[in-house]
Amino acid sequence: MTAFCRIVRKFAAELFKQDILMKKLVRALCVLLAASTVLTACLNNDNDNSMSGYSDMAITAMTLGTLNRYVESVSSTTGNDTVIKSTITGSSYPLSIDHLKGLIYNLNELPVGTDLSHVVFTASTKNGGIIGIKSLTSDTVRIHASTDSVDFSVPRTLRVFAANGMGYRDYTVNLTVSETVGIKFEWRKVIDSPLLADWPEETRLVILRDTVYPTLDQVVVKDTVAYMVDNGKLLCSENMENWETVASNTTLRSIFAAGTKELFALDNGGNVIHSEDDGETWSQEQLDADDLIFPLEGLVSATWNYRTSDSTDYVLVVGIHPLYADEMVVWRKISQYGGIGKGGYWAYMPFDPDNPFLLPCYEHLSLAYYNNKVLAVGKETKILESRDQGITWKTSADYTLPKALTGTAIRMAANDNTGIWLLTNTGQVWHGMKR
Repeated sequence: MTAFCRIVRKFAAELFKQDILMKKLVRALCVLLAASTVLTACLNNDNDNSMSGYSDMAITAMTLGTLNRYVESVSSTTGNDTVIKSTITGSSYPLSIDHLKGLIYNLNELPVGTDLSHVVFTASTKNGGIIGIKSLTSDTVRIHASTDSVDFSVPRTLRVFAANGMGYRDYTVNLTVSETVGIKFEWRKVIDSPLLADWPEETRLVILRDTVYPTLDQVVVKDTVAYMVDNGKLLCSENMENWETVASNTTLRSIFAAGTKELFALDNGGNVIHSEDDGETWSQEQLDADDLIFPLEGLVSATWNYRTSDSTDYVLVVGIHPLYADEMVVWRKISQYGGIGKGGYWAYMPFDPDNPFLLPCYEHLSLAYYNNKVLAVGKETKILESRDQGITWKTSADYTLPKALTGTAIRMAANDNTGIWLLTNTGQVWHGMKR
């Protein structure tokens, strides 16, 4: 057994010891009467072309009010379970409106324990449109007042009536709450061991089955299986120790990303290829730009659920290209794996000379997706954050490195279940999570 393998075993064993998964109706009568008057006027004047008012049917903004949060805790004195109630400023969680699809949703998940069954919100409409809420049990629609408490524990339909009563439009509101992520981000040092120090530069961190592993190989994880390429052959493992050959007749250069249903790789010709059957067969991918711009070295990726479309992944890949010495080359694929319109293509995200926040060209870059943000860490030992899916990269105010962190090189891995993991070349392992 090599020294690095022994380090991996020691690392994994120590991490297994850690606790990875820290476990109305008041109605505004004046609004109702106003709406009733408008609708009655509409019904009584079907043939009156002189009706005044606006025909716009659009919600232009929606803001959540104060929300309740309930978190279970254990008393430090009695040891008894208790529930702590707190409040959240809903306006801190902006809602996005997709007018084309009629969807309203929160970009950042609300903290774990947020009560969605009693939600107060305000909404704006274009040119005085009137908002109603469809019942959960019938087609009845009642007019909404800003003091109403609404159950958003399931998707709800908001209906906006035109001010002139000539029509309406529906929006589906879907609010999501994290199962693990809280409000305050905290770092905890897990290990400080010489056994984990001075690792090779090509070391990476991989999370498999909610356990983090260091590896010298480029490994991607799809569901609960890890994949890597060894001498042109694709191998898979469920424990990062025992590897089996998937396809012995496949000549691959490297595997660089995985989605819900797909694996993505480069062949020996530098072509981008994908597999929908866990690596048994491969097909060439469609690129929207010259494939010579696709990076061949230092590829790292992050994949997440693209919430604006059903059954769709957002796959972000960055890498080093010899034509670009100062910035990483960035590509993305919006990959729909179910329903109508299945498929997608790789799109190049070109450098914008007016964008001062490009991702610097880092060797041995780590890329991860956590709490609806893409995070990157490289040789300058600072975390960069992208909130626009890979276009701009800025120093993160939310995810700064631990003050007691030591080392000149850092590797990172993250997901919403386990949080953020850091390994430094001095042998420190840090775990960060919103709690």
